[in-house]
This record gives sequence, C-alpha cells and structure tokens, in this order.
Amino acid sequence: MFELNDIVCFRENHKWVGCIGFVNEIKKVKDKDGNDTLRLMIGVPVPQQGTAYIFAMRDEVENLQCATKYPYEIKVKEE
Repeated sequence: MFELNDIVCFRENHKWVGCIGFVNEIKKVKDKDGNDTLRLMIGVPVPQQGTAYIFAMRDEVENLQCATKYPYEIKVKEE
C-alpha cells in the first residue's frame, strides 16, 4: 500500500523507468476491467528545474519502503 511522501521507483512498464520520486497524491480509480486501483501523482526532483509531477498507476511504481519519508524535516539543534 502507498502513503503520502513514500519514496517510489518507476518500473519497466513506465517511460520514466528507474527514476525515483515521492508520492504527492493518491486517488482511487477504476481500471479498464472495472476493478478498484490507485492512481498516484509522483513528484520527481529535477536538478536546477524544480519538481516534475508524473501520474502513474499502482502497478507502474515500486514502493522502496524507506524509513524516512520525503520531504525530510530539518531540525535546528538548540544550545
């Protein structure tokens, strides 16, 4: 299952294969056969350009199960 800010990698059946991104939005939709599935909006950081947002179905990405979610929270050490 996917949660917001999960780190994912695109699989071979997507044109962005190998790119790593984070889940920004999750929608429940019906596939061609009428079965419930998920449509994900994946944010992929692009150096010096910002973030590209790509839509993918649940079977087109793999959840990398990272311990820390993106975006990372930066804490300032108090003295």
